[in-house]
Amino acid sequence: SGSGSGSAGNAGPNSLLAKLLTGKPRLRASFAAASVGHRHVHLLAETHGLRQACRPGALLAVESGRYMLQLKKEQVEAFNAKILELATTAGWVAAEAELETKLRTPAPHSGSSGMALTEAHLLFQAPQSA
Repeated sequence: SGSGSGSAGNAGPNSLLAKLLTGKPRLRASFAAASVGHRHVHLLAETHGLRQACRPGALLAVESGRYMLQLKKEQVEAFNAKILELATTAGWVAAEAELETKLRTPAPHSGSSGMALTEAHLLFQAPQSA
């Protein structure tokens, strides 16, 4: 049975994420931003260490359930509530409205590719002091 909250077997210091990224002391507080897709929101759990791999003030964009067409409105709301629970439990805070507006406003074309933030992303920020 591969459904449910089956991330328990992948949590903690033995998880793949910990082995490749968050469990490496040299990478602690290294990242200024992170993005998590809707299929990987379980990695927001504190046991995976994503928050510790990010710098104070780092940004986190999490793909919400908004465009998961198989979900009903109530399921999308529950999914997004779970994202909020996982993120805040791990030490992230919801991005302030001003920052969120700035990040969602398209910049003039500069020839570089950036992360496209849409209304389908929930935005968080690491506290300024760890």
